[in-house]
Amino acid sequence: MKKRYLICAATTGFIAGYLTKQETDRFKVLSPEKALAKAKETFGAHGPINGSWIYMNSEALNHNGLRYTVYHGGVTRNMNGKNVPYEFDIDKVTGTIINAYAVQ
Repeated sequence: MKKRYLICAATTGFIAGYLTKQETDRFKVLSPEKALAKAKETFGAHGPINGSWIYMNSEALNHNGLRYTVYHGGVTRNMNGKNVPYEFDIDKVTGTIINAYAVQ
């Protein structure tokens, strides 16, 4: 009888821990450093990057009728012998680049 209670308690604890972890993973956000690394990886797939920066504070962004919490940053790429700066907004939760544009 004691083994049954032990197995039942262990199973209940495992399930509770698993569900708690799943719930807390939904609310994790990227640090600015990780968001910049994701952006550099994305931009780096299209050519070398010379420099990069990101604001450490997030801001709200309305884009196409949707509201995002984003980090604003930029990268500089060497294209045809010229340094071309790009700015971007990257989602704080998913790491998806919402906006990207060349700065003139």
